[in-house]
Amino acid sequence: MEVWRLLDTGLADGYRNMAVDEAVLVACSGGVVPPTVRFYRWQPPGLSLGYFQRTDQGLDLGACQRLGVDVVRRPTGGRAVLHDDEVTYSVVAPFGARFPEGEVRENFAIVTGCLVKGLEALGLQASLLAPQRIKGSEFAPGRQSACFLTYAGYEVMVAGRKLVGSAQRAFERAFLQHGAILLGFDAEKHRAILRGQAPREEGIRYFTDRITCLREQLSYPVGPGELINAMCEGFEKALGVRLEPGALTAQEESLARDLRGKYASRAWTFRR
Repeated sequence: MEVWRLLDTGLADGYRNMAVDEAVLVACSGGVVPPTVRFYRWQPPGLSLGYFQRTDQGLDLGACQRLGVDVVRRPTGGRAVLHDDEVTYSVVAPFGARFPEGEVRENFAIVTGCLVKGLEALGLQASLLAPQRIKGSEFAPGRQSACFLTYAGYEVMVAGRKLVGSAQRAFERAFLQHGAILLGFDAEKHRAILRGQAPREEGIRYFTDRITCLREQLSYPVGPGELINAMCEGFEKALGVRLEPGALTAQEESLARDLRGKYASRAWTFRR
């Protein structure tokens, strides 16, 4: 059975979290480390921006400052995510027979399928949004600034609403996919920061109609540890691999320290 590395790096600020994701991607692309599944959380809360996203459209960065929310730009695409009451997953794997190079949508579906299996382990019925349901439907992305208000193919859905927001980036010989699995959801805070195109008169209901969280969907309280255990079970079942707990290598740790400076810089964050 193929063995993958499991990392649970706990709480860190957004600059460190993004730096570690990139460091693992570089190491895996170079064949230095095995495929890796990582789980982490954010302290303080953070707003992550997509690599190509503009900072002057649909975002209230002043609200971030007032609410104590860091702002960081991800190495992946997509739109803004408010990381607060959640567990973030990260998958880094080399291209090959399991994940063909260039097959972005297919590889995305494989990873999100693992998340669905993990949610099933919690007793939750989740599904992947079929791509054909998006075009010309109520799931059309429009021009929203928030990841959780847009829908791509193979999104993780529960009761018709989005539970996980994910983004992906291909590197030289490997790819990174990471995303937020919502434990709870503060619609008012999202509304304050991620204004998007939500009509003012609808207020926070625009968010609650489209986004859900585990505390809303489960009949019992679930914490980060229990969620991570369930997700590990989902990855192992879906991929037929064994996750073996590990740690960052010295090279990854050194690169992550260097990269944190990039992610913490205004030049990187406000490049667009």
